[in-house]
Amino acid sequence: MQPGIIRDNLVLFGLSMVVNALGFTFQFVMARLLSPGEWAEMVAALSLLALLSVPGTALNSLIIKIAGDLFVQGEGERLWRWVVVTGVRIGGFGLLVGILLTLISGWISRLLQFDGSSSVIVLGLAFFFSILAIVVKGALAGTSAFSALGLVGVVETMSRLLSGVGMVVLGWAAAGAIAGTSVGALMATIVGGLAFYRI
Repeated sequence: MQPGIIRDNLVLFGLSMVVNALGFTFQFVMARLLSPGEWAEMVAALSLLALLSVPGTALNSLIIKIAGDLFVQGEGERLWRWVVVTGVRIGGFGLLVGILLTLISGWISRLLQFDGSSSVIVLGLAFFFSILAIVVKGALAGTSAFSALGLVGVVETMSRLLSGVGMVVLGWAAAGAIAGTSVGALMATIVGGLAFYRI
């Protein structure tokens, strides 16, 4: 194993610990800013997001495999085009899911006993950006850019924490906390995309 890969994995491990600490901080702060009902709504919505994102695990593995193969072959230009095209296609799917969630947001809100449909609408946006972030993260992992991958994780969770707290303080309640996840995934996509482009 190359020394650079060992170093990058150690950096990734350290940054992953930071990500976990920021994730804990997000939950801790939200538990104190939100009322019990708003907290329950946030947890239910984020659990639904996690359920919708299950296929993302298989997608992530596939992207890592293909990106890794192209990277090893020295097909940098082809790799970049493939990631962009894949991102557009996956993003289109994510957009359709987001629109569908918006259309049935009233029904889902009544089913889950939410105060309104805003949390479900914001959830659709979070899914769209989250699935784009999966493409970028998979591409970084495939090119063994573990330090960049760890940095993207920190940017994502920090953005989620700061924007989520800000929107909750502004009165957006559970929808604001969920919107923080959207902002985090958007920042992960932007920062990860720039890092991948440099590679």
